[in-house]
Amino acid sequence: MCIRDRDVNVLLKLSPDSHRVQLLAGLIYLQKQDLDSAKEALDAAYSKYPDDLHGIIALATVDTQLGNYNQGRSLAEKALALSPQNVAARKLLAKYALRDRDGAAAESLIRPVSTQLPEDLAAKQILAGSLILQGKEKAAAPLAQEVADLLGNSSRAQVWAGIALMAAQEKEQGIKALSRAVELTPDERMANSLLVISLTESESRAEALLAAKKFVEANPEDVEAHNLLALTYLTQGDSVQAKATLQRALSMDPGNRVAARTLASLAMKSGDTASARSILEGAIDANSGDLQLLILRADVARTDKDVETMERYLRQAIETNPDVLRPRILLSK
Repeated sequence: MCIRDRDVNVLLKLSPDSHRVQLLAGLIYLQKQDLDSAKEALDAAYSKYPDDLHGIIALATVDTQLGNYNQGRSLAEKALALSPQNVAARKLLAKYALRDRDGAAAESLIRPVSTQLPEDLAAKQILAGSLILQGKEKAAAPLAQEVADLLGNSSRAQVWAGIALMAAQEKEQGIKALSRAVELTPDERMANSLLVISLTESESRAEALLAAKKFVEANPEDVEAHNLLALTYLTQGDSVQAKATLQRALSMDPGNRVAARTLASLAMKSGDTASARSILEGAIDANSGDLQLLILRADVARTDKDVETMERYLRQAIETNPDVLRPRILLSK
């Protein structure tokens, strides 16, 4: 146990009811990322002084990191009401807006912070994200690039930069940022997927295939990595390797919807309705309400001229997806 831990424990024993001691303990635990202890101490401090701005912000931060999003958001909103220009509260609420994919709300919250603190990298990163969500990629790209350059070891910063730069048609720089993100976190799905997709869109097919293979090599038990590799094979017209890769994905997760739909579609194209039936029925057992699986299974039955089975799967699609018109239209034909 370090000196700081001992000091905190002594203070808590000497003044267990002190708001300031509980707040100090909570802040120290938060800094050490001992979130459960931080939550306990900050809850105690908040119960004594619910309008203490520092305590509210600290507790909102802990709740957010623990995944208690409703509590975290509510506390951040309270902090902003108490102090409308509070930087920490604005950052927290802007991040919540990004989670909600509300770019305009995130921008309105973070823009004053970025203006007030032009060197604040976190604010720039949030602002870039808010602009991307609004389709303002040209404005987001230089911000995201600046953050990525300054935070060269942050995979998240590199991903944001890659997204913004690719959307702004600065493909070379975008791929460079995404490649750096994958280098930093070889097992991160989003970075790998974006890199492979970006390389494919840039017609760098050999590089896209190599990136997809490396993702599988780094994550041999990851079904989504196999799905990405299979789709990469398909974009390059190699259905044999795509099928083999999808079969490996289904052997790991027989109910995987992406692998099942893709492999069944390939079987249908080759006229192998028996394989398509088997694949889809296994996936539907695990995902009884999946609209695409059900419609695809009905289509297999239609190809087999099995009207009764076709109607049964379409009715199941209607029952499990009552607000979707497509299965109703197909059933009426």
